[in-house]
Amino acid sequence: MMPLDTLQASALLVLLESEQPLSTRRLGERLGLSARALRYRLPLLRAWLMRQGAQLLVKPRSGLSLRASPEVRQRLQAELQQMKLTPSFRAEERVLYLLFLLVTGPGETTLGMLQANLGVSRSTLSRDLHQAEGRLSAKGLILKYSRHRGFCLLGSEVAQRHLSLEILLHSGLNRALAELITRGKLTSSCFYTCLQQVLLDEVKTWPLVVSYRLVARLERELSLNLSDDDVLFLTLYWALTLRRLQGGHTVSHSERSVEVLISAQEFACVEDLIASFALENNVHIPRDEIFQFLVEIKACQGELTLMPQSTVMDESKVGCRIAEQMLKRLGDRLGYNLCNADILDQMSLHLTRALARLRAGLPLYNPLTQEVQRAYPHLWATSLEDARDIGMQYGLIIPEEEVAYLVMYLALAIQLAERAQQRRVRVVVVCPTGGVMARLLVHRLQTALPEIEVVESVPLRGLARLDVSRVDLVISTVKLTAGRLPVVTVNPLLGEGDLQRIRSQIAQLQTSQNSVTQRECEACR
Repeated sequence: MMPLDTLQASALLVLLESEQPLSTRRLGERLGLSARALRYRLPLLRAWLMRQGAQLLVKPRSGLSLRASPEVRQRLQAELQQMKLTPSFRAEERVLYLLFLLVTGPGETTLGMLQANLGVSRSTLSRDLHQAEGRLSAKGLILKYSRHRGFCLLGSEVAQRHLSLEILLHSGLNRALAELITRGKLTSSCFYTCLQQVLLDEVKTWPLVVSYRLVARLERELSLNLSDDDVLFLTLYWALTLRRLQGGHTVSHSERSVEVLISAQEFACVEDLIASFALENNVHIPRDEIFQFLVEIKACQGELTLMPQSTVMDESKVGCRIAEQMLKRLGDRLGYNLCNADILDQMSLHLTRALARLRAGLPLYNPLTQEVQRAYPHLWATSLEDARDIGMQYGLIIPEEEVAYLVMYLALAIQLAERAQQRRVRVVVVCPTGGVMARLLVHRLQTALPEIEVVESVPLRGLARLDVSRVDLVISTVKLTAGRLPVVTVNPLLGEGDLQRIRSQIAQLQTSQNSVTQRECEACR
């Protein structure tokens, strides 16, 4: 029997993890396939499952589900991680792999070589190339074709390297890549899609471990505060640089950029460490490559300056202004003050680093972008619109990956504002005896229940003049009714049972207030 292809294996993995039946349309959407393309692959999958002691069930108006014992399910999970699968790319995966082949290739790639790598017809390859050209053009790269020599890319070498890393870092392989750079091999078994597998096969040939050691040494020597993502990016960049140098592909810098970079306080240390690296690994590193690596390091730190300060965009100031504007716009919609000092500082720092990366042409990546869109659909839509409007003020295009990070900051700001605005329960104390008895009761209430605010202490006849709009709860030493206001009757000396009844009533009131607030927020969003 023919082995499963990667798309059939992906479908099986989704069904193994799903607790409910899935329609072919919904399963196809999860896999990036049309319902027709998915149905075409189901007969072989069904036959293969029968040989494994499992059944693929198709129920009208319900969808696809898997019938298998827990033991069989566990065995199928393990087998998917070990079995040799027939490569089969989804359309979007094909375009990404095509781009990766073009930007990491030796320079000239023939039509036949691309067909062999992708396993598609000439007409399908032609459609994929058309899509790839649009992506390349957006990065300032031009795809040139010669009948005799094939395809070659024209444009910045740095842009090609950044596009290569952007594809890698958006492929869901961060955990596997982190293992490769630190250990030199994959220690955990996992199922990979066709695109992920071919990308890993290529990256395994890069000098990852020695590149990671260089980055770790730079981090120590320069006292850098790098995130895990920064370390991964810089390691991959340096490993790719070494591969590109083997093929004769180098970067170049203008005299002005070189002048500014040499004056940077980190340059001497970076140059010395890379000189030691070159000697230890018997490689030649052009000086322009050292300049470019310094650019990558400083962009990760959000401290990129390649031109006179009078003409450069001050990322820290712009980052702070964008953060303030986004928090204010959303706060105005919801009726909250969202400019929490800690949130503003953290959001500004994040934007400062992001803007430096954007200006340097470094890729921005966020593995949670789609999850953020699903978790905060209303907040996502308004934030995306705000980011576009505000970005235009500064001549910036803020990508969706960055907007997703901003949405997380905004969601946190909303939660903090809601907590801060959860006002204390306003209480009126009714004590007919008045005098010291009333004062003692108020004092005990304020001491035992800091979540309440005693608005007023009144005699029984004072209830008629009470402004109910200023009160949430009446606490009385005698039984009474107070219109729509809840009343808790207590002993004048306020025992523990009295306090428990008051706390119970307060909890009900706060739950009701939170429900109203939530509805108002949803309406604003």
